[in-house]
Amino acid sequence: MSGDLESLLRSEMADRARAAPLTDDDPGLAELAIAGAGRIRRRRRQAAAASGAGLLVLGAAVFVWQPWVGSGPEGDLIASDTSATEAQLELDMEFVVLAENGEYEVLNEAGESVPISEEQPASVYRLADAYATETETAVSFTPLDGAAPLVYEKPTPETYIEANTGGTQLAVVSPTAEYTREEYQLLNAPFDELGEAPAVFTTDYALTLQDWSDSTAFFSGDLHSTTGGNEGPYWFEEEYDWGFTTVGTAGFEALVVVDITDPDFVCVADLAPGTGLAAPGEQCGSIGSDAIQQELARAAADGEAVERARSAVEQVDRSYRYPLVEGFDLGEYEDRYEDSTGLWTDPMLRWQLTGDSTDDTWLLLDDSGEEPFLSELTPPPGAIMPVLSYVLSGMPRHG
Repeated sequence: MSGDLESLLRSEMADRARAAPLTDDDPGLAELAIAGAGRIRRRRRQAAAASGAGLLVLGAAVFVWQPWVGSGPEGDLIASDTSATEAQLELDMEFVVLAENGEYEVLNEAGESVPISEEQPASVYRLADAYATETETAVSFTPLDGAAPLVYEKPTPETYIEANTGGTQLAVVSPTAEYTREEYQLLNAPFDELGEAPAVFTTDYALTLQDWSDSTAFFSGDLHSTTGGNEGPYWFEEEYDWGFTTVGTAGFEALVVVDITDPDFVCVADLAPGTGLAAPGEQCGSIGSDAIQQELARAAADGEAVERARSAVEQVDRSYRYPLVEGFDLGEYEDRYEDSTGLWTDPMLRWQLTGDSTDDTWLLLDDSGEEPFLSELTPPPGAIMPVLSYVLSGMPRHG
């Protein structure tokens, strides 16, 4: 994080602690304020875990916690125990807001506004070097400092985008004319320096791209109906023409398919970059088995493939959970959680939000610490959704 950004955050925390603005010679008050916020967070998490129930109500707070009091689902008074500032500081959360001038902006983690669009976004993603704003007709890339965006018109109304972990690349995904396959174009960052033509591959609708690194592409798909969960070699590309060959031709060394029925079960294909398949057949089995880990390490040969595969397994396992934490008791807020018009899950699986831009508070399921807990988040004025971040901002973690 830059010195200017850190100084700005410390000044904000000092204000909230009713302290004078800090100078380089007096950092102590900011440290106390930040540490105090962390202690409040830990106490809330511990109390929520001990109670095993929905929202925790505290009577008073210091530093970043500023409760909003309103009418709860049963008519009781409830308190909002997570402020937007706390979410920005502890979860690196950023928000898409409708500004007074009618334009849409990102309120970033430092409290600064970055204009992104005059048209209402469907989604906004935080990438390594830009915000990717998706509307019905286009995808625009706005540098983090708010410079003029680079705009791509969508080739079809059905085109959508996916980002990889780290936010270094974006996939623009469009169906083929027959609607039986999808074409992926991978755009490299920085987006104002396009350089070489994007890597392109086409796969069957049976597969969905989840993540990718320089060496390995990770998909999800239904493996159980074919393999029955049995380990061993299979021949999906030869029997079903799922498009593994095109992924190899696009430059990848390995391909992993995670079973949507049992995410622990995966299949690994060995690819020949720029050519297609290095060998016929795929090795299938548990992600924790020696055979799969050795096959993946051999095929990808980059040292990171096994860990990225584990992350892809967790992503498939948890991304579509509702709520994010399996078996979590929503208590009296279950109906409100499930009936919200907006549902957003952090790509890094730290949190899940439900709510609507017209709500005074949104429900935040925080799974970033030792125990998950539910709270009400007071969004910033004009907020319509959170930014979905594919990078960790680099902000220091406190407490």
